[in-house]
Amino acid sequence: MMSIQTSKKKYLIYSIIGMVLFAFGCKKKLTREELISYLNEPMNGLVKEKVINGVDIQLQVKHPDLYVDQHLKAFPDSLRETKLYELKKQYEENLYLQLSLGINNNEILKALVNTPQYTTMVNRLSFGMRDFVVLTTNNKDTLLLKSCTYVPTYGMAKHNSVLFVFDEQKIAQAESLKFRIKEMGLETGEVSFKLKTKDIKSIPNLNFNK
Repeated sequence: MMSIQTSKKKYLIYSIIGMVLFAFGCKKKLTREELISYLNEPMNGLVKEKVINGVDIQLQVKHPDLYVDQHLKAFPDSLRETKLYELKKQYEENLYLQLSLGINNNEILKALVNTPQYTTMVNRLSFGMRDFVVLTTNNKDTLLLKSCTYVPTYGMAKHNSVLFVFDEQKIAQAESLKFRIKEMGLETGEVSFKLKTKDIKSIPNLNFNK
């Protein structure tokens, strides 16, 4: 027969497990606009900025749910639930970081258009950024860079941007990440940004029903 003390211990264990599951299940979900605002708020630790030699350099964490939502719109409602599961599984395997470069509130390319650097920078942003960035953990692990894509802005933004997609497998045991940008012809020298993994893990999810 189970003792009262044993029963109390089991009750305590199950209560703790229940509270943990409840906390995960109740993680706040935001609308698309709310999620974008959350990512843009510097106090949340997901956007970093440095101005070096007149060059405005920004790094921002992007949430995979935003890309899932974007692709989900291409499917009819009858396939929405199935595709949502498939897309979330596909996108949540990665960490998305967007690097943005500008000068005097203009896109870097627009600012350099009449200089000898222009053609080199166009090619570098479009095809060569893989050679200029490294993402490491505080445990000295290097994250695999899966892809980098130039984000077209057509001269209508304050920055030119490149989206980097990293395999996030090594993030789980890390406390922080260091995103390092090598000197790429802008006379900024090597630039680095530190991100806390707890800030990344704390990002609310997107409410796909709104």
